[in-house]
Amino acid sequence: MRSSTRYLVPGAIALVAVAAIGVPAACQRVEEPSVSPDPRGKPTVVADGASKQSAAATAPAEGATSGPTAAFAPAQAASAACPQDPDPTGGRSLFDRGAATFVTPDGARHALRAEIARSPEAHERGLMFRTSMGADEAMVFEFERPQLARFWMHNTCIALDMVFVGEDRRVLGVVTAPPMNDEARFVNGFSKWVVELPAGTAARLGVAMGTVLEVGASK
Repeated sequence: MRSSTRYLVPGAIALVAVAAIGVPAACQRVEEPSVSPDPRGKPTVVADGASKQSAAATAPAEGATSGPTAAFAPAQAASAACPQDPDPTGGRSLFDRGAATFVTPDGARHALRAEIARSPEAHERGLMFRTSMGADEAMVFEFERPQLARFWMHNTCIALDMVFVGEDRRVLGVVTAPPMNDEARFVNGFSKWVVELPAGTAARLGVAMGTVLEVGASK
């Protein structure tokens, strides 16, 4: 899984002049909101390459960003088309081991065994070339500072939930991605962590906007 730290460039504000019919010498001006709203505002799930409409028009229904945007079989591999791992031993050595615990608003705690990616090399590698993932496993991407993180599924053979978490450790949004797909995925908001889970896990555990993440070392 590769992540990119590029910031979104706000879309140009479109000004459309509309002539008022039947009103002499009168003109109305319609101003559309930016395609990319202030990322510190209310989070909305946005896919790279989405149609150039206003953020209000493209945003999902209220609460839609609190869960996966699509449904895929958990830990389902992309058949035999999955590329062979060129460095299976070295690739696994890039990650620290630890625990990721989601605390849902009802107080329930869901602890997962985690591989933690902290270096640029680990961020680049992620879950690429994996063909299976346990229901109690997670990949945690930790960044030095909060950023607009963009993820894709290049050489990633398992359908995944991507849980974006802010500096306050609260979930900003959840995106579900199909395997072997190069479309960038992100949410509007600055993420300090992104947690990847087998697709369907977030819904099963009740992980949604407002859920708290705890990341710790292995015991």
